[in-house]
Order: sequence, then C-alpha cells, then structure tokens
Amino acid sequence: MADIKIWAISLCVAAVAGGIMNLLIPNTSLEKIMKLVVAAFFLSCVISPVIMRFPEIRLTLTQDVKARVNEVQENLVSAVDGQVSAAVTERVKKLLKDIRVEAENISVRYNTADNTSISISQIDVVFKNKYASRKAEIKEYLSSKTGNQVNVYFS
Repeated sequence: MADIKIWAISLCVAAVAGGIMNLLIPNTSLEKIMKLVVAAFFLSCVISPVIMRFPEIRLTLTQDVKARVNEVQENLVSAVDGQVSAAVTERVKKLLKDIRVEAENISVRYNTADNTSISISQIDVVFKNKYASRKAEIKEYLSSKTGNQVNVYFS
C-alpha cells in the first residue's frame, strides 16, 4: 500500500512539473518537441512501477520453472528406478526358471549418479531352504548371466 501511495505522489509531482513546463514553453518551433518531452516524462512516471517489477516477475517465473523441472526430474527418476527394478526382477525370475528354481524375493540395489545414469550394484535373491544345496550353482549362474554381484539368501 505504501508503494502505491509513493507512486501516486510521484504522479502528482510529475503532473505539476509537466504543467509548469508547459506554461514556460515559448510559442516557437520547439513547443511541440518540449510538449513531447514533458508527455514522455509523465508517461515514464506512470509506467515506472510496472517496469521496476519486471525483474521480480522474471525471477519468480524462473524459480517456478526450476521448481517444476526438479519435480518432473524427480518423478522421472522415480519412474525409471521402478522400471529398472521391475525389468531386472523379471530377468532374474526368467533365468531362475531356466534352472528350475523359484525365488521368494528379489531385491535390486542400484546407484544413480547425479540422476543421469543408473547402474546396478547388486542383486539379492531369497530362496526357500530346499535350494540351499544349490547355493553356489545359483549364485554363479546368476552372476554370469546378469554381470552383477548376486547375493543368495535362504529363509
């Protein structure tokens, strides 16, 4: 509210100054130019608050855009993480089916480097105790087929 009050006072001062200048202008060829200058000065006083607010508007838009980009990036990373985990889990299930073994739980651990790449660090697989005698075989098979570190656990 104080800004509006200051702006209104500035407009009144500019109007008075413009009126005085118009009274002092001689009736010569410079009269039109001086009236144009006074009108431009008054117009600049009228629109100055709007012009002064543009940097704030631009900054606000930039912050809003950055916030939205970060939100979209987080959503995208989350979706990709879920897809990677699901794809690896399905691949491991298929590999285990080939050797006639069924897992109770498959957990994929991966690293994301600056949200630009995903690398699988290890795969944890939990089996029923009836497959305990085949631990070394299962671990070596999955490690060789996936190219990742595989940890085998039994419940």
